[in-house]
Amino acid sequence: LGMTSVLAGDRVKFQGLAYTGKAATELEAVGIEAQTIHSFLSKTNKPPEISNNMHIWLVDEASMVGTKLMDALLTKADAAGAKVVLIGDTKQLQAVDAGNMFKQLQDRGIMKTVRMDEVVRQRNPEYLDIVKDVSSKRIDSAFERLSASDKIIQIPDRGERIKAVISEYTTETSNQRILVT
Repeated sequence: LGMTSVLAGDRVKFQGLAYTGKAATELEAVGIEAQTIHSFLSKTNKPPEISNNMHIWLVDEASMVGTKLMDALLTKADAAGAKVVLIGDTKQLQAVDAGNMFKQLQDRGIMKTVRMDEVVRQRNPEYLDIVKDVSSKRIDSAFERLSASDKIIQIPDRGERIKAVISEYTTETSNQRILVT
């Protein structure tokens, strides 16, 4: 994607924004200049530079942004003539501050929403169908798949369960595990 690109003869400048520094770092890892929303808004409020650039602000994890912060961000975008693209999942993370603007904008039809159904993080084909089951709320099917492939281990005795967990997490060859008690 890159920080700046050319679209129909105009220069498009992307600014990555996120509620957390970790999410901003992930945007930077794919070539988008990024910072936290708080840091961005705290910078000087001088008028925007006059240019032929189109500014697009990509807000990652937008579901975490509360009402006041979203208002401040959208107000600044309006003053700068920037377009704002909100990226997030209303079911994954909730607003940290009061209000849940990302969800409300979608629920009220104020914001056009595009749903991305392609799973890109899960590369292991054995788990891909399980991830799809969970995302489609077919939890029983996901557990059946996990059970059929011997991925669910039950240890009824509490003491033995704790010993097994400690052993599993302290070995160098340990795989990622989910612990449900």
